[in-house]
Amino acid sequence: MGMLFSVTDPRGIIVTCDQSRWNRHICRTHPEVRDWKTLVQEAIQKPRFISASKIRRDTEVYYLDDILPDKYSKCWLRVLVRFQGRGQKRKGCVATAHAVRRLDKEEKAIWLRKESLSS
Repeated sequence: MGMLFSVTDPRGIIVTCDQSRWNRHICRTHPEVRDWKTLVQEAIQKPRFISASKIRRDTEVYYLDDILPDKYSKCWLRVLVRFQGRGQKRKGCVATAHAVRRLDKEEKAIWLRKESLSS
């Protein structure tokens, strides 16, 4: 299986998701995400903020709110991305994505959308 999507985050880093990861892990573990491919892309391209993972040093967590449908409308979309390389060679791959009701207070924000600072 090949590439499902490739997008650029607000810092200029390319993040990819392959079809195998999407189908075999993300959709099996979090079936609600199955129809949210474009929402996951949007969360990476236009996150409200990005946090450092508290579990893995090579992983960052992208958060976006106010986009999920129906019973998830009050949840955040949380997308975990694993990174390789440094500097201009740094690339990310989506590890998982799911809806969460609460933010993890132990995660440290490393990037904030500018409009988030005033709201």
